[in-house]
Amino acid sequence: MRNFFKTSAYLHAGVSSLLRVLNAASVDGTHVVRPVPFTCVASSAEMPINVNINTTSNLPQSASADSSFNPIFAYVLAAVDQRGHVFAFDIPKNKFWLVARSGVSAVCMTFNSVRRREIILGLSDNSIHCYNIDTNLLVARLPAYHKSAPLAISVHPTLPLAISNSSTESILWDTEKWERKRVLMGAGPGVQQASFSKTGDAIVTAFNDGSILIWDTFTVNLRWKISLDRFAANLEQQPPGHSLSGNDKNSRTHFHVYQSRTSYFSTSANDEYLVYGGIDSSVTVWNLIEKRLVHEIVIPDFKKRIISQIEFLGNSNVIAVLSSAGQLVLIDVEKAKMLGQFKGKHLFRSFSVSHDGSVMTVVLMDVKYSLRLIRVDHMFRAGKEKREEREDEDEGETAEDLHQRSPPSSPIKKVKVQPPQTKTFYEMIEAKENTTLLNRRKLLKYLKHYGSYPDDYRHVLYFLNYCLRLTAALCNRTMIWRFLLKLPENRDAYEILLEKGIHSSVKDFRKKFPLKSDRIAKSMERTLSCLAHWSPIFEDLDYLPGMVFPIVKLFVNDMFSGFEVIMTILLNWCQKWWEYYPNPPIECLAIIEDLLKLHDPQLLSHFVHLQITSQVYAWPLLQTLLTEILSKSEWLRVWDHLVTNPPAFLYYIVASYLIQLRVSLLDATKLQDIAFTLSRVNGGVSVDKLVVAAYRMHSETPDSASPVTFFEAFKPVLRGQYPIFNAYPEFIVNYQSKMKERIRTDEIEYLRRRKLADEVSKLSDELKKDKQAWESADWKMNEMVETWWESMMGAEDSHNERLARLDAQEKEQRVRALKRIAEARKSFVQLQANNTHAHALNLAKAVGSNRNTLETQTDLETLDTQFKRVENEWMARKEEMLAARQELSKLDQTRAERFVWNAKRVGVPPETANSMGTAAMDATDEYISHAFQTERLRAARSEGLRDPSLSPTRIKPRAWSPALLGQSRHRRMEVDASEYNSDGTGVSPVRSELSVNVDRYSEGSPTRSSNFLTATSALDEPPTPAPVNLIYLSSLQVIKCKAAIAWAPKQPLSVEDIEVAPPKAGEVRIKVVASGVCHTDAYTLSGADSEGVFPVIMGHEGGGIVESVGEGVTSVVPGDHVIPLYIPECRTCKFCTSGKTNLCSIVRETQGAGLMPDRTSRFTCKGQPIFHYMGTSTFSEYTVCLEISVAKVTPEAPLDKVCLLGCGITTGYGAALKTAQVTPGSTVAIFGLGGVGLSVVQGCRTAGATRIIAVDLNPAKFDLARKMGATEFVNPSELNGVTIQQHLVSITDGGVDYSFECIGNVNVMRSALECTHKGWGVSVIIGVAGAGQEISTRPFQLVTGRTWKGSAFGGYKGRTELPGLVDDYLTHKLDIDSFVTHTLKLDEINRGFDLMHSGESIRAVVIF
Repeated sequence: MRNFFKTSAYLHAGVSSLLRVLNAASVDGTHVVRPVPFTCVASSAEMPINVNINTTSNLPQSASADSSFNPIFAYVLAAVDQRGHVFAFDIPKNKFWLVARSGVSAVCMTFNSVRRREIILGLSDNSIHCYNIDTNLLVARLPAYHKSAPLAISVHPTLPLAISNSSTESILWDTEKWERKRVLMGAGPGVQQASFSKTGDAIVTAFNDGSILIWDTFTVNLRWKISLDRFAANLEQQPPGHSLSGNDKNSRTHFHVYQSRTSYFSTSANDEYLVYGGIDSSVTVWNLIEKRLVHEIVIPDFKKRIISQIEFLGNSNVIAVLSSAGQLVLIDVEKAKMLGQFKGKHLFRSFSVSHDGSVMTVVLMDVKYSLRLIRVDHMFRAGKEKREEREDEDEGETAEDLHQRSPPSSPIKKVKVQPPQTKTFYEMIEAKENTTLLNRRKLLKYLKHYGSYPDDYRHVLYFLNYCLRLTAALCNRTMIWRFLLKLPENRDAYEILLEKGIHSSVKDFRKKFPLKSDRIAKSMERTLSCLAHWSPIFEDLDYLPGMVFPIVKLFVNDMFSGFEVIMTILLNWCQKWWEYYPNPPIECLAIIEDLLKLHDPQLLSHFVHLQITSQVYAWPLLQTLLTEILSKSEWLRVWDHLVTNPPAFLYYIVASYLIQLRVSLLDATKLQDIAFTLSRVNGGVSVDKLVVAAYRMHSETPDSASPVTFFEAFKPVLRGQYPIFNAYPEFIVNYQSKMKERIRTDEIEYLRRRKLADEVSKLSDELKKDKQAWESADWKMNEMVETWWESMMGAEDSHNERLARLDAQEKEQRVRALKRIAEARKSFVQLQANNTHAHALNLAKAVGSNRNTLETQTDLETLDTQFKRVENEWMARKEEMLAARQELSKLDQTRAERFVWNAKRVGVPPETANSMGTAAMDATDEYISHAFQTERLRAARSEGLRDPSLSPTRIKPRAWSPALLGQSRHRRMEVDASEYNSDGTGVSPVRSELSVNVDRYSEGSPTRSSNFLTATSALDEPPTPAPVNLIYLSSLQVIKCKAAIAWAPKQPLSVEDIEVAPPKAGEVRIKVVASGVCHTDAYTLSGADSEGVFPVIMGHEGGGIVESVGEGVTSVVPGDHVIPLYIPECRTCKFCTSGKTNLCSIVRETQGAGLMPDRTSRFTCKGQPIFHYMGTSTFSEYTVCLEISVAKVTPEAPLDKVCLLGCGITTGYGAALKTAQVTPGSTVAIFGLGGVGLSVVQGCRTAGATRIIAVDLNPAKFDLARKMGATEFVNPSELNGVTIQQHLVSITDGGVDYSFECIGNVNVMRSALECTHKGWGVSVIIGVAGAGQEISTRPFQLVTGRTWKGSAFGGYKGRTELPGLVDDYLTHKLDIDSFVTHTLKLDEINRGFDLMHSGESIRAVVIF
């Protein structure tokens, strides 16, 4: 992105704009430019002169055409655009720079009045940022305490205070510590605006109920209350198109005010006038000194438009008023006179006035990306001069002009003002024209009265009560010191010293002085480096860090001022210290001896008697500036007096300190005792008495012995450039510098020679070893030659014997060679045999696979044949089934007639009896139809078929095994009359006598009895489906059972008797077999869950058997093994159909409320409804779930094991395989080794990760993690101060590829992200944090390529994909057994929570 700015030349005639700023951005790096609107502007307070804009006053003349600098532009302009880019403009230098990119559009902005190089922004995300325009760094980021975006920010002119305003509240901030001090909400409809007056003495607050309150800033007492009730009549006719607020029934009057303005009121520079513009298009003026209403000015040109902004111009009584329509006028509030109106092609959106009111910066309404600077003082000199219209260079438009509404007056006298330099803080204080001005005499008087200056602005009230309110600029100690020391503020010279970098003498500072605060250590390094660059004498003063440390710590927020304070102290209070360097200042120490001789000769005689010089008892105090013997508060109090008095007063303080310790010093007889007494921090000396004694000594010392006559008076540091400091023996310092350089060169040469000597020594050792080896070999060679010579000179027999021995050896070698060849051939043959065998095995496997395929195909063909035979026989027996149905209908008719006849006998009216008989027959038909249809579905599924009415396609071929074909063909079947089709045809092969049995539940017993039609059938081939009793009367009744109920948070579960209602449409009632105790249950029970409701039946890791189903349920039937799901799968909502997530929104609202979709509960206990939990509630013997919230699994899987797939194992396993998609060979870190963490370990091992690092505080879990596949283990409590992310980054060469947080701790979540590798690291959050907790990290962590994502239920779709995990368990691909560490009964369920909290169990399973 690029920003284009164009500046026009200064215009000295007319009222044309002086500067145009265009803000634009290139689109995708092309030449296409897209304008970017500005949102707000602000001007700094660094104005060199104060210009009074008045219709009768003499105004400064503009700079000449050839002038290179115009004093009215000696300020900085800041602007923010819609993208959040913050720009600063230095107009005299004709340059701009980008300060920051906040990323959020700003709503308001102002400059910090205390630290003038800082800007404070109110952003549209309700937060407030502060930036330094010199360093382009973020100084502070204040939290978003505002409920809406801040509309305006007001800063105190001298104190570190600021007020931010929004449409709902105003907040008072401490800009020194950047913390919130107070929130002003207001009564009724809220606050319009709250801001400081121009002098800072008062806080003016306007409320929406029509009242204005003026408070004292320091005492917070109410000065004056202004009521706007009398102006309410002006609002009877409201302008169209504007919303009103404040019409509260509880308010005293129905007062209407307008919202969303930049400002409602403004105060004049001397706090004389208050101007309010919150009432339609009129301006109301009050005199704050006389507390009276002065004017009510109506602006006809606004045509009942509201006023959006109102500001005073400089120190004048002229205000600039901007309407909502973009009209800008100038009014003299003292004379109630319209001075003029800005007119041109453009309207105005907002404006900012410079500190002296000479220049106005405006943002146009229709060209928001353009800023215009207008000379306001030119407009008042227009008078009778003819206004010239100037053609704009870029757009060909007429520049804005001021249309005078007042009659022409005589020309105003022009006064040419010389451009002065920017004033220092001291000059600005001294330049005020006031007889009550603060000076050094008043400060000394205050200091003697109170003992010290105020630490900060909180204590300034006492200071102001003593020195009057005009001294408010000096609100704390640092500013008073700046004033007393007359700091020059040579910022350019200071930056030159800073640019030289860290001095070589300071590079080892942190090793010598390991400070805890990195900020203070860095400030010390910079300060000492600047001093060393300033003068060579300060390169090697070992006591210099102790001298400057307290001052650096005091000015740590303004090191520029701190450095100049140190320089001023060195030049004045350290006079003549280094004239005899490197020896102590003998003449300075002699002064202290003279003072002791005059005021305590006994103590001096004692020192002389012990032969102890002032270099021992006085120089250590001087060279550290008393920092080693005084505490922080005492040192500050003493130096308050030192900076207020002449530099010679330091010697009175030192002499006074020695006299205060005279008792201890006179008692000491050894040098060590005196040194120890003087080295203690405040060895029993009262600072107040010390200062009083120093003043008394100063007054009693004659001029002949006074240090004042020896030392020069205080001289401030010169402005512009720092002075050259050479008050020391230059030849000694230069010699030391040369010696240091020589020593450094000698050290380098020594190290080089040492390295060379080591290499020579190493080479010599190697030569010695080679020589020893050569000598040993030579001796052996000589011995062998002698032995050979003796053998040659021996007898013939010895020679023959040797030849024979050689022949034997040769034969032996040949034999060994032949053996090696034979072994090699044998190995080759064996290898060939192994390869042949392996190839044969592969062929056998292929043949076996083809054979299995052939057998499977044969089974399918056989099955198809059998089904065809069954279908043919069923069709052949169609007539028989029709006859059976007719017989059944006749039997029902007979029963109905008997029922009606008996009803009539007992006195039932005939109509009622007939209707009861008809209803009984209809109910019987419907019941029998439902029963047989359900049985047919169940029987088909038990045999591996999808539906008997469909083609006989197998789901599991094992259902038609040869054993099944050989079973008895006599079966007991359930028959339903609904087996017949609607056209009267039937497919049931039943041919039997029908009978009805009705059993009922015994009270309180869950044992089921059946009410079904039975039939006995002797069938030939093929076999009929196996019978299963599906339709029970219990399906229509309430079941009583046991359940563990959580009556309230943080209380143990209570096992109670409950009633479970029958399932409704789309619901399933399940007999729970087993349920795991999960951390999520404990999380809700702890009360931290924001969706936790009580009383509730918890549990969501369960497994059970379908007991009954509701209307419309087709995916499961009674008897199916299922796992309840806390994330349903409806397969119809946008989440399920997106293919991007496993989340489902179909029942999210009611499930989170603990209810079924009809907003009722199926559980009751003692007559009270009990809430469901996560749609599962598995801590009950029976539970009711939605059909879409159960996953059907194979009956072969043990439910007491696979129940854990309902949450923990699936969540962790899927987080690795589906969410993170861990790649083979990657490095992984898992935080937390609970059930979920261990499942992540399994998933990473399955994915092929090579390094799996397990992180946990419990080492006992490492063995199980190693079994699951972990390769490394880290205990964060054993890292000795190193953070876990730092440790992981160091051992993994930049970070892990994947990390998983399985705890639910927001701090661990940040560590898990920051330990991943830059560029591609992925961190997955699995753990659930407490309600209201937030995660945080530096945005740079994500900008550099890391990914932060979450995982719920491992990304698995429960109904579709969970059965596959069960199959993985049955084939031993997934380990579940190791997770089950404890099995409990229902009444032991609370023990399961205790085991989980203590870390003794991974999963405790409750068996029902």
